[in-house]
Amino acid sequence: MLAPEPKIKAKPCIPISGVDLSKWSYYRIGGIADQVWSPRDDAELADVAQQWRKMAQESGRLKVIIVGAASNTLFPDGAVHIPVLSLRDLYKDEIQFSTDSSQVRVGAGVMGSVLLRQAAQFGVAGLEVMAGIPATIGGMVAMNAGTFLGEIAQLLI
Repeated sequence: MLAPEPKIKAKPCIPISGVDLSKWSYYRIGGIADQVWSPRDDAELADVAQQWRKMAQESGRLKVIIVGAASNTLFPDGAVHIPVLSLRDLYKDEIQFSTDSSQVRVGAGVMGSVLLRQAAQFGVAGLEVMAGIPATIGGMVAMNAGTFLGEIAQLLI
């Protein structure tokens, strides 16, 4: 059995200004973003949601770009005035195997290749579906990534 989810405590998430998206993008393209928000845990993600809710109420609506590893994203070359939410740091180090290795809890920001390496070290099989996909676990789940071996939906409980 896996450990229970931690309780959320408030913690501010400060946006990064003037980010060169070509350095964040898998394909190394993109212009400069006015704001990139990169929460590391639920508390920071909740703070982003609260701040964006206020921004949306003030302006009437809020457009955002949400990315993980940005391996399936083509950013425009010019200035990006839309806030960018990067989930690649969201629990990027959280990989927790159950005592019998039948389940694994993985943070959204964990790269698939990192999970596969650790699974191999623990002798856990069945995750081969993710081999070769340059994405975070969160991104794989969001788009139901897969290969000729299957899709990630097969692995979720």
